[in-house]
Amino acid sequence: MLHAAVGAFLDTVTEREFDPTLLAVLAAQGFYDIHFIHGAFEFGKDVVAKRRHPETGVVEQYAIQSKAGDIGQSEWRAVRPQLEEVGYNTRAHPHFDDAIPRVAVLLATGRLKGAAPTDAQEYAAAIHRRNEWRIEFWDREHLAAWLVSNPELALVSLDEQIELQRMLSDIRSDAVDEPSLERFTRRWIDAPKPGVASLEAAMLISAFRVGRRLDLASMCALHLFRGACGTKLSETADLQASSAKRLFQSVALELLEAVTPHLDDPAHLALGDPGPTGMVSYAVTLVRLTEILALAARSSDSAATRGELERVVGVLATDHPGGTRPVSDQFAVSIIPTVLALHRRDPATAAAYLRSVAKWLMDRTDPALNGLGLGTMDDSPRSVVERLLGGALEATTLSRSLSSYVLTVLLDMCIALDEQDLYRDVLSDAQALGITPCTTKVRADAAETYRRAGGPVIPVPRLQYREDGSKSPDTSRATELDAEAVMLLTAACRSRHDVAAVMSLAQADED
Repeated sequence: MLHAAVGAFLDTVTEREFDPTLLAVLAAQGFYDIHFIHGAFEFGKDVVAKRRHPETGVVEQYAIQSKAGDIGQSEWRAVRPQLEEVGYNTRAHPHFDDAIPRVAVLLATGRLKGAAPTDAQEYAAAIHRRNEWRIEFWDREHLAAWLVSNPELALVSLDEQIELQRMLSDIRSDAVDEPSLERFTRRWIDAPKPGVASLEAAMLISAFRVGRRLDLASMCALHLFRGACGTKLSETADLQASSAKRLFQSVALELLEAVTPHLDDPAHLALGDPGPTGMVSYAVTLVRLTEILALAARSSDSAATRGELERVVGVLATDHPGGTRPVSDQFAVSIIPTVLALHRRDPATAAAYLRSVAKWLMDRTDPALNGLGLGTMDDSPRSVVERLLGGALEATTLSRSLSSYVLTVLLDMCIALDEQDLYRDVLSDAQALGITPCTTKVRADAAETYRRAGGPVIPVPRLQYREDGSKSPDTSRATELDAEAVMLLTAACRSRHDVAAVMSLAQADED
């Protein structure tokens, strides 16, 4: 079963999707001082790492060039100059040690085909005769053997293998939603073998991409990041966290490319689901898409990319009506990165966005408008739809939902951005309608791993906000993580947020 899953994964994975798994494989194979340096100035090295030769005991400097798929003669001729750069260029990374024996590796998730294997062997032999450096080729068979048999990467039990296969099957049949993905990925939190999480995440993301669910692929990368941050500190966990962030960025940029042509046509996204629940699907799509792009803008290292992402977020949040309509508490935290991205460019636009979301919440809860409230964190998709569409129907059996995490986020964002007038309006309207702000917290005797629910996570059904809005009744605890990391973890958790982190980011933007 695992052999088949690994084989299917290697057949479909892209280069960037394979990055987290590659780093985990290297750590499990005894490599250390591992650094990912893929980019314009890599000089033939996607990854550099060191390892002690198992026979001689000599430490060797490895430079690894990673490629996805099969490599034929033309692809081999294209990649050979990159391997040659390993021989003379040592400037790719400060930790690249040019004083010790050097090994160049061409890694392929497929195979060398046609004339490529023969030419590659001849080239490696010529390098060896000149005693310059050594060349190794790691292909599909090498990788499959490592992934299946390595004790650090093999799945722990048959039950876990069955759960993974079931999840992959559900993805292929489009039967997975974000809450079920979050429940599955809880196994990655504080996992004893972080490499397992990287392998599973790469498989899931590959399947989501095939099914054109880039939104869930993005969320899967964030859950991988959550797993790394919840794992005991180690080099492998740090590598998993950094590669998970890169993977999230990569998928988010694919989403950006897909949505950009349709920015001027709100109807295009609205018509994605022509059925009776299309309005709900449209709102879900817009809110989640805007959140992912805003998070990508926040975590991007490129000023140009960040600017383009923020521009698109601005269009989606202001010109597309679905962007201001979180359908349930599951989308409450979507408001946070979106508002911060808007505020960074124009505070007035951010305030207007908050006011629009507040109006949506009040209207959907107002009994005079047949409002049943927005869905809770635990509501099924069917209940969420019924709350939005069934308020005027006598057949509905749902009562009004008066506990709202969306309200909590709205009030906290008003406090963070010092929007006092808006804060008082939102609090007053909520009190008039009987809406109570809520959240969750972690028991004092447990660690914060950003798990959404269950275990040490307990509900906080009522928060008391001051009339003057001078302070939030924040229940989160202090963390050593930076505010940007906390923002990504909040998106994975979704049932609580850290007001201090939000205020830190808002203040940094103003400075």
